[in-house]
Amino acid sequence: MTKLYSIGDFAKIADVSVQVLRHNDKIGVLKTNCTDGETGYRFYVQEQLFKLKISRCCSQ
Repeated sequence: MTKLYSIGDFAKIADVSVQVLRHNDKIGVLKTNCTDGETGYRFYVQEQLFKLKISRCCSQ
């Protein structure tokens, strides 16, 4: 089973702010792996870390 990371945990691992992750989700650069239907919490998986690093490199 794939481990899901909350937005806060994933932000710490990726060394970015939660706001950066929310913005990337909003504009479609890095969509969440899944969102809890009841709470709206965003969840990420480890594989998305690579995608985030690529997008950060391209935007600099």
